[in-house]
Amino acid sequence: FIVCILAACCTVAYAVTQGEPRRLTHGFDYRGRLCGVDPEVADKKYLYYCGSQSEEWDGEFPKKLNFESTTCISSCPEVSGELVPCLMKAYYNFELLRGTVQNNVTFNKTLALEVVQSVTYQKSYPTREYRGKYCVPVWHDNSSLFEEVVTGPLQHSHRWDIAAGSFRRAWPVVLTSAALAVILGIAYLQVMKDYAGLLIFTSLVTCTVLFFLLGLFFLVGLFVNPWDEDGHYQQVNPLFRSFYGMEATAWTAVVGLFFWAAAACMGFTTYHAVEKIDESIGLISATCDCIFSSRRGSSFL
Repeated sequence: FIVCILAACCTVAYAVTQGEPRRLTHGFDYRGRLCGVDPEVADKKYLYYCGSQSEEWDGEFPKKLNFESTTCISSCPEVSGELVPCLMKAYYNFELLRGTVQNNVTFNKTLALEVVQSVTYQKSYPTREYRGKYCVPVWHDNSSLFEEVVTGPLQHSHRWDIAAGSFRRAWPVVLTSAALAVILGIAYLQVMKDYAGLLIFTSLVTCTVLFFLLGLFFLVGLFVNPWDEDGHYQQVNPLFRSFYGMEATAWTAVVGLFFWAAAACMGFTTYHAVEKIDESIGLISATCDCIFSSRRGSSFL
C-alpha cells in the first residue's frame, strides 16, 4: 500500500513539473498559444471569439461567431469598435499543371494546391468577463451569441477540467485538509472512547438537520433567475457557477431532493437507533481501548 501511494505521488509530481495543467483551464488562440501563460501572451489572459467572416453584423454584434478563430487579449472590450486580431477563413487555390519535366521525369498531370489564410484586424463587439479567463458577448434581447458561447465551447470546459486543473493551485489546501483529517480522526476516536453514546446521538441529529438545510438551500434555486450570474444566490450556489441556465436549475433541484431524501433516511435511522445506542457503547469502548493501547496503538499509528 505504501509503495502504491509513493508511486502515485511520484506520478503526480512528474506530471505537474513536466506538464502544463493550465492547459485544462485556459484558452488557446489561433496560434496555439495559451492565454496568460505562454510568454508572448503572458499579459493577455482572456480568450476572445472572433466574428464570422461570412456573416454580416447586426448592429454592434456579428450574427455568428467563428469558434475556431480565437485570440488572446489583455481585457474584454466593453464597447464595439476596438481592433482585435482575428484569423480569417482559409482559401484554397487549385491549379492543374500539365507536361511538367523535373530531373528527367515527365509528369503527365500535376495538381498544385495553395492555401491562403490571413490575420486581419476586426472590430470588436461588446463583451464581459466570464470565469476570469474568457470574453463572452454581452447578453442582449435580440442576440443569442451569449447563450451560444456559454452552452457551446464553454459548456464542458468549466466542470471536470477546472476541478482537475485547479489542483495545482489548491494543493496547500488539500495537504492541510489531509493533515487536519488525520488529527481530527484521532481526536474523534478519543472522544468516542469516553462519550460514545452522546457523540453517536449528536452526530445523527446533526447530520439529519444538516442534510435538511442543504436540501433547502439547493431547492431555493428553483425560484431564482437562472440566467442572472450576478445574483447573490447564484454566486453562492456552486452549481450555478458550474452550469448555466435551466441546466443549473435542473441540477440544483436534483441535488436538493437528494439531500432531503438523505435527511429523511437519517431522521428515520435516528428515531429507531435511540434504544440501540446503549448496546453499541460497550463494543465501541472495547474497540477504542484496543486502538489506544500502548502496544497496538503504536502499530495503528
